[in-house]
Amino acid sequence: MNTSKTHSNHASTTTNTDNTSTSNSPACAVCKFRRRKCSKDCKLAPYFPANKERDFLNVHKLFGVNNLMRVLESVKATKEKEIAMKTMIIEARLREEDPVEGCCRMINAIRRQIVYYEIELNLVLRQLELCRNHHTLVQNEKRMV
Repeated sequence: MNTSKTHSNHASTTTNTDNTSTSNSPACAVCKFRRRKCSKDCKLAPYFPANKERDFLNVHKLFGVNNLMRVLESVKATKEKEIAMKTMIIEARLREEDPVEGCCRMINAIRRQIVYYEIELNLVLRQLELCRNHHTLVQNEKRMV
C-alpha cells in the first residue's frame, strides 16, 4: 500500500495513493452515504472515493447499491470491473443530465454519425473507383497511340 504523509501547520493527514481506505482517510462516498466506517477492504472505495459523492448518488439513484454490488461481484477480472463501474457512472451522469433519454440520446447520435460516415465512405469509394477507371482508360488510350 502506498501512503505518503503530508504535514501542514495545522494537521498531519495521510494521503492514500492506491484507492483503498485507511483509518486516517475519509470514508468513501458509499460508506459516507450509508453512515458506516469505510474499511480498507471496501469493494466500492476504488470507484467512489470521498470526492466522487455525486457520481455515487447518481449511480445509486439509477441502479441501487444492491445491483451495483451484483454487477461488481459478477465480473471477475479487475480491468473488467473498472470498465463496468465506469460505464455505470457514465450512464448515471447522462441520466442526470437528460432524465428522459439518458444515454439513449448519445447512442442515437452516435448511430446517426455512423450512418453519415458510412454514406460518406461509400461516396468516396465510388469516387475512387471512377478515378481508377479513368486512369485505366487513359493508360489504355496511351498504349493504342
